Amino acid sequence: MTGTIAAHVCVKRYGRESARGHVPERGAGSVLSTVDLKVVGKFVLPGEGLPTRQTRSVRSFRIVQPTNADLAAVALPAMRLHPSPGQPGVGQSHIGGPLLWPVDEPWPEPAYSELQLYRKDFPSLPFPRGTDLLQVFVCPGGTLDGPGVRVVWRSAGAVTDVVAEPPPRPRFDDEHFHAKPCLLDPCRIDEHPLSASFAQGCKVGGWTTWYGGEPHHLLRCPECSAVRRPLIGLDTYEFPHESCSHQPKTVNPVGWKFGSLGALYVFACSRDPRHPVITYED
Repeated sequence: MTGTIAAHVCVKRYGRESARGHVPERGAGSVLSTVDLKVVGKFVLPGEGLPTRQTRSVRSFRIVQPTNADLAAVALPAMRLHPSPGQPGVGQSHIGGPLLWPVDEPWPEPAYSELQLYRKDFPSLPFPRGTDLLQVFVCPGGTLDGPGVRVVWRSAGAVTDVVAEPPPRPRFDDEHFHAKPCLLDPCRIDEHPLSASFAQGCKVGGWTTWYGGEPHHLLRCPECSAVRRPLIGLDTYEFPHESCSHQPKTVNPVGWKFGSLGALYVFACSRDPRHPVITYED
């Protein structure tokens, strides 16, 4: 990687740019001669000797190979869902199947019922106290960042009478959001921000792709200002991963289609996941 590219990566991570690096204020701070960068994908790993807000300019950059310890520091746990066609029931985690939905509670409108995940299958999800079931609906329209979603956290034991009919389709139906009934075969992996270790497929947690640009405006909760973190990723395509034994039989088992590159990410508040969620489509 050349010094020019490295400077761009470093500036993108640390703030306001110039041709020579980070410049907080004219005439203030020190000049760094050479800065060593440990780069994983687009991510500059933290460490000593990097530009700070007191750095006036950087004369050159040098790329240093990250160690195994460096890579471990940026690993994020993820749970691959591994959907495959089947006939799930209301008591199972699934995509596109019947939901455990009370008969006396109206369906969200307009929305497509997409998946439900139980705590017993996905304990890493940030279930609020007293809940053990996550249900997700995709809402057509949404924002420029992608279709909206409705997230429901509930206690499965509190649902006594279950609605028998699925939710009605929105008036202006979009077949891109139709999910075929799929059973799940989850497995845990550790993801790094590298194409070789990034899981392409539906998942809980993990890293998020930013092919369309980093949506920093999405990542603060409007209610409490806490950081929003990836909750789930819904992917059009399913591909094998080196850490999973599951081998997808088809690249699009669910049948839905998101974005130009096939992914819809849902972010939830890290302090209270019941606060408003946001989506980002890539």
